Amino acid sequence: MIENGEIIADYKDDKPYPSMILLGYSAGRPLHVVFAYNAAEQTGYIVTAYSPDQNLWTDDYKRRK
Repeated sequence: MIENGEIIADYKDDKPYPSMILLGYSAGRPLHVVFAYNAAEQTGYIVTAYSPDQNLWTDDYKRRK
């Protein structure tokens, strides 16, 4: 999911590391993963993962309503 996820939000100024929201699918269900990356150490961190709420996201789960 991390390798093939689509970046739908990019937070380059996040601290302590830049982060992003990735959209992927697991067993046909949409999944958002918040991922941070420490470039100096080449280490990635999964901050959280969740099923996006249909009431808060567009039908393609790429943009907030």
